[in-house]
Amino acid sequence: MFSSATGALGTPGQANYAAANTYADALAQRRHAAGLPGTSLAWGLWETTSALTAGMTTAQQQRTRHSGVVPLTDAAGMRLLDTALTTGRPHLVPLGLDLTALRNNATAGPLPPLLRTLARGGRRPSAHTATEPADAPSLDQRLAGLDPTGRHQLLTGLVRAEAAAVLGHTSPDAVGPDDPLFEIGFDSLTAVELRNRLNAATGLQLAAAMLFDYPTPAMAAEHLQEQLAAAARADTPASQGAAEDDDPSTER
Repeated sequence: MFSSATGALGTPGQANYAAANTYADALAQRRHAAGLPGTSLAWGLWETTSALTAGMTTAQQQRTRHSGVVPLTDAAGMRLLDTALTTGRPHLVPLGLDLTALRNNATAGPLPPLLRTLARGGRRPSAHTATEPADAPSLDQRLAGLDPTGRHQLLTGLVRAEAAAVLGHTSPDAVGPDDPLFEIGFDSLTAVELRNRLNAATGLQLAAAMLFDYPTPAMAAEHLQEQLAAAARADTPASQGAAEDDDPSTER
């Protein structure tokens, strides 16, 4: 039987499809336990376009590659089929993987449990950070020396760079400051991925639906600026001055 790796990986947004394919996998396991023949192959993406993948946009294809999953050529798929049928196992996942991309993608969001052991803490460089030296100043340090206009420009550049990386572009120039993100390739899943990347870059805990309320890089940057300012105020004890006045050791 042919099923899909979606069931084994738990691909976000495909719960019904995953459940249907997992049924085939479970049936093969049950037959195997009963001494009956049965093999279910949970295939990954193939390079040859099918009715299922014909609707994938270029951005979706690029995102799939960045996630570490690479399409199988027809020749590679047939070799995996031949190999799978010699193992005697009831369930296998013939899947093309780019392990370097998989490891680099580890912080973009939670990885499927099946792939976690293959990703050992790497981080995918974004269009914003790929060329920065290891001793580059932190975001907080860069923001500290800027006026409000400069901070907004820096944060807009950050959002543009991370958005471009999520969509698979190599330069932040592919995303304009006033581009509506949901009109240039974003959907609910990629919006959460961008939120996760911005959380990692800023140290904030942004809402999952942030981009629905702030749908352009410039608007998102304004929200980041407000949240960072609020976080800085929260880190400064309001009673510091009063505490010094109440200290009996303070000279008058």
